This record gives sequence, C-alpha cells and structure tokens, in this order.
Amino acid sequence: MLTFLPLCGTGYTKCQGADAPSRTLSGQNWLNQGMKFAINFSHPARTLVEQGELPIDLWKCMPLPLVVAEASHRPSYVHLPHDVGVPLLAPGLPRSENDWGQEQLLISATETPWINVHLNARREWFTDGESVEDRFVRNIEHLKHAWGTPNICAENVVYRGEAGAYRRESVDPDVIRRTQDRSGASFLLDTAHARLSARELGIDPWTYIQSLPVDRLVELHITGTAEHEGIWKDSM
Repeated sequence: MLTFLPLCGTGYTKCQGADAPSRTLSGQNWLNQGMKFAINFSHPARTLVEQGELPIDLWKCMPLPLVVAEASHRPSYVHLPHDVGVPLLAPGLPRSENDWGQEQLLISATETPWINVHLNARREWFTDGESVEDRFVRNIEHLKHAWGTPNICAENVVYRGEAGAYRRESVDPDVIRRTQDRSGASFLLDTAHARLSARELGIDPWTYIQSLPVDRLVELHITGTAEHEGIWKDSM
C-alpha cells in the first residue's frame, strides 16, 4: 500500500471539487505540494530501501513494538486498528489514555501526528436505536477527550452490501461528511476502499470519491484491487 501525508502533520490539504482538472483531488502533483510518501513496513521493502531501489520518506507501521523498532532506521508513523462504530466503552475502543498503554508509547516515540480511526458500523453493534452518525461523533469526541488532542483522522471502509458485516451508513458520503463536520475530525481517504464500496453501491468511483469530505484530507492510501475467487478485494 502506498500512503501520502502532508508535511505539516495537523494541517488540512485543501482539495477542489468535482471539476478539478485531470481528475485529481488537488489538480496538481501532490508530491510537489509538500506530501510525504510512505509504504507499509516489511522486511523485503526495507531491503529495497537500504539498496536505494525504493525511495520513501517514512514507514507506515502496525502498532507493534518489534515492527516500530525494526523500522527505526528512518522516520515512521503508527496506523491504529480502532473502530468508532463500537458501543462506547466496548472492546476495541479504549476508555482513556491509560488504556492505550503500548500504543500511546509507540505514537509518542514515532511522533505520529494524529490518532486514526475507522468508520466501521458493524450490524451487531447497533441494537439500541442510536444512529450510526451519532455513534461515530460520540466516540470521536470520547477519543479527543481521552487523548487530550483534537487530531483524530477517520478512514473510509469497504461496504459489502446487505450481506456484509457493515451497515450502509458506514460508507454513506452524507453520514461521513456530517460526522467530520460535527466532530472536527480530519479525513483519511483509502482509494481502494472507495472503489470497492462504489462498485457495491453501483456508483462511479470518481463520483463517489468526490462526494466524500476530501476538503478535510490529511492522508491518502493507494493500493490496487483485484477479483479473487469471485470476490473483489484490496491489499492483494
């Protein structure tokens, strides 16, 4: 997976609307706009970097001490697995800064500029009548208070239809945008997730992406999609 981040960690990268030239989000080369280039850390990738065959600015790391230690020869940041669709105080959403323990240390050590979360709304998590949007906003506000930081970055996820694990609201552009507006969270666009969700929704991928809150974009994930055993997947 390829990742692009702004050089200024907490600032938004401004994007134009649907008429942006050349069907890009900014209308210009992102690398020339001060973006950093990262990839997922792995031993083969590290070898290529050390041999000068793979120029990168920093590593994207799982929140594991061994991974962060092995990537420490150059700048890195931590990508967290947490979802904001879970019921408050349920497993998967730490209650306070102390509950993060190891992750807090890794984020501090790598100077990761924001706490990333995923806009997942699993069907079994919504049995109390609370809306997906209200749950997202409430949990983002909870994390902002627990961490003492406004820098929360929310990522779009993959929708698999009515038979899938997530409710449709997880990928509804209106729900996502209102969540960002109400919570003040920034946005992480995963292009493969967007393409797969658009395919399931029967929407043109570019139209779908442009309907998301890209004006709040601070991180961009790029990876391919492919059909495997009849199922379209990313991160192949």
